[in-house]
Amino acid sequence: MLHLAQLDHGQDGWRSCPKCQGLHFAGFPDFKGICPGGGQHEQTGSFAYVLAHDVALVDHVQVEWRSCRKCQGLFYGPFGGVCPAGGAHDATGSFNYDVSFE
Repeated sequence: MLHLAQLDHGQDGWRSCPKCQGLHFAGFPDFKGICPGGGQHEQTGSFAYVLAHDVALVDHVQVEWRSCRKCQGLFYGPFGGVCPAGGAHDATGSFNYDVSFE
């Protein structure tokens, strides 16, 4: 099985938070993002996820998913959304993540 982190277009460091059940980037040593459940996101019991980014368009892949620099959460870019850190999500510097669907 190919590990996405071995690809040029895979980013590891993603985890799920048991408080909000959301996916967040946990790759920074001192900041895990602001959780809607209060405080920073937690990683207890989470798998280590790898997200593909900036790959060619293929069937059953939705592009334009972004990470927010304020809360470290994953959100669908065209809709923006409300950030738990305040205001709208901020996709500054984010990859264009690709999420598979059935």
